Amino acid sequence: MRTYGGTSRSPVPPTDDIGHGTDVAMCAAGVQNTGPFGTIMGVAPKAFLGSYKVFATSSGASTDAIIEALDDAVSDGMDVLNLSLGSTIAQRTQDDPLVSAVENAFTAGALVTISAGNSGPDPNTMASPGTAPDAITVGSMSNERVFSGALTIAGGDPVMAIPGSGPNPSTPLSAPVIDVASVDPTGLACGSFPAGSLNGSIALILRGSCFFESKLDNVAQAGAVAALIYAAASSPQAIAMDVGAATLPAAMISNQDGMALKQQLANGSPTASIDFSQKPFWAQFQNVSSFSGVGPNVDNGIKPDLLAVGDPISTASPMAHDGSANDGYSIKSGTSFSSPIVAGAAALLKAARPGLTPAQYRSLLVNSGASFDSPAPVAKTGGGYLNVAAALQNTITAAPTSLSYGIGSGTVNQSLTVTLTNLGTSDDTFALSVTPTDGTAAPALSSTTLPVAAGQSQTVTLQFNAGSLTAGVYDGYVQVQGSQTSVITNIPYWYGVASGVAAQVTPLDPPQTGTGGSQQAIVFRVTDLIGSAVMQTPTISVSSGNGKFVGVSSIDSIIPGAFEAVVRLGSSGTTNVFHIVSGSVSADVTIASQ
Repeated sequence: MRTYGGTSRSPVPPTDDIGHGTDVAMCAAGVQNTGPFGTIMGVAPKAFLGSYKVFATSSGASTDAIIEALDDAVSDGMDVLNLSLGSTIAQRTQDDPLVSAVENAFTAGALVTISAGNSGPDPNTMASPGTAPDAITVGSMSNERVFSGALTIAGGDPVMAIPGSGPNPSTPLSAPVIDVASVDPTGLACGSFPAGSLNGSIALILRGSCFFESKLDNVAQAGAVAALIYAAASSPQAIAMDVGAATLPAAMISNQDGMALKQQLANGSPTASIDFSQKPFWAQFQNVSSFSGVGPNVDNGIKPDLLAVGDPISTASPMAHDGSANDGYSIKSGTSFSSPIVAGAAALLKAARPGLTPAQYRSLLVNSGASFDSPAPVAKTGGGYLNVAAALQNTITAAPTSLSYGIGSGTVNQSLTVTLTNLGTSDDTFALSVTPTDGTAAPALSSTTLPVAAGQSQTVTLQFNAGSLTAGVYDGYVQVQGSQTSVITNIPYWYGVASGVAAQVTPLDPPQTGTGGSQQAIVFRVTDLIGSAVMQTPTISVSSGNGKFVGVSSIDSIIPGAFEAVVRLGSSGTTNVFHIVSGSVSADVTIASQ
């Protein structure tokens, strides 16, 4: 184990007090053990596990520490590196020092898996260093079976309610439900409440704008006995909440269930019962997690590369050091956990098929991905979802692993080439086809059959020639199949036609808190439906609190397509809500003054 503090190797400390690193390590290479949810095991339980701790207990990780850890891991001979970290305030790839470090590690022979980030579902929300071209950038998809608590409204059927990470009662908790929107018009519970306004109630709270910990503490101070968070319409699925040091019992429900409960509350004051014990629920498989980062990449390339289950997962966690209840296991959601699952798969692949190049291993994982039953956007899924069995069997690799025609006008005339390699022991003839996700305009292949000798490579061209294309995305897959296995190699392609019309305002890792009276920077991006930046200067106002708007400017030269708004926070103890508007779309950023 190595630990990093800034640019030095001083401990910060070496123990994992938060648990994120332990959760991630279990997904990749944890040994078989039995917890409260059954028997669990990492993907590669016999892999050697190296730990490079770059985060301090109470602060983030510096760029210097991450780069030093990457260099050390390569020097130590690690075959696969996983980074479950990142920021959506991402520079251009050629200007990003973390991307350079990842690319150097790949060139040195290591496979690098990186989480795509949890800032979806808006487009153009890939987190750095997952923007690195040669990283395997991993998004999250839903699990087919989840363990969850249950919410029951008097006279109704139980619905899934995912408990938060804090201490929760061992027996069901029953109380009347109060929608905090009846006291706080935002419904977000990001500020204080009148004393006693929620006495003896379960507080129904909308997800968003501030940390779960803050929401729980605010309603607890108003007398709530539990909190029920419901997902926002933009990210409608319930997730496993990290509530920090909050001690109020809490669970999360979907947007659909939350809106249904709000309707019931409009007609009365129903009593709810929350059972925090874990029970199996079948969930809809093949759903991209609503929080999973979405492409295109900052260079208009295709990212993420692959999806894996991350919503939710059962994992091992360290015993708590802060006095909170913890049995050494937890339920988590996020791309932080889908990424190490692919890292474990990479370790299995390298062990089973030694002697290949990093680029070939990368292609086997990315291009052997399984396709969704219903066509899914390439900008959300990349090559599909992880299929370890197919990667172990596949005899075809592709370079590059994806084909982006970029963003352009309604007329396109562009060709790209892909080199296909036969890893098999005998000559083969590959059959090629193009499958667009929506049946519209698509590139044409220079050949639909390609003879390739054993151990050799051949190149095929894809010519995209179309006119009068309307604004939108034109994407799909080049599918390649040989005769030696039944595995289909999927090579995603993507082309976008920008509309220039704002479709969403997306804050990029906005600050949650700040000192009263201080200036804060809010970085955000305005994009059209395909994720292309709209650079018309937006308007910003203060919709709540006594903060002030100072100014806004484009920072596109540093962060592609981004703006930076400078605001001044109001007095200590107030909640500041800043309203960003571009055309007909808007977003709110809430910052609490401390």
